[in-house]
Amino acid sequence: MVITMIDEARARRSNWIHRPRFDGSLEAKPPKHERKVDTSAVDWDARISEAIARERQFQHGVLAEIIAELRAEATNDLERATRSLTAELADLKATLAELRMVLASDRSKPLDLPRLPARRELN
Repeated sequence: MVITMIDEARARRSNWIHRPRFDGSLEAKPPKHERKVDTSAVDWDARISEAIARERQFQHGVLAEIIAELRAEATNDLERATRSLTAELADLKATLAELRMVLASDRSKPLDLPRLPARRELN
């Protein structure tokens, strides 16, 4: 009994029902179109060249994005380094100014040098 139900289902599928007609009968399944073999000549060199050109364009785009990201990252790193060096330079300028003031004040005082040894003492 199961086999007959399967056979009936297959038979119904083979008599595909598209839509009912006005007279109550059912329209038969339209015939399948045969696939025709494409016999036109194919320019393989051109197709391969086009595929290579598309791949190169894709790789070019990817590399351009990567280079842009690396450049932006390097620019950010350089800006951060410049800011820190600018702050350090300001500190060094302040220290240098202090040292110059100390040196200028020391120059205004007379230096007490030790007594030079006499010639007799050198020999």
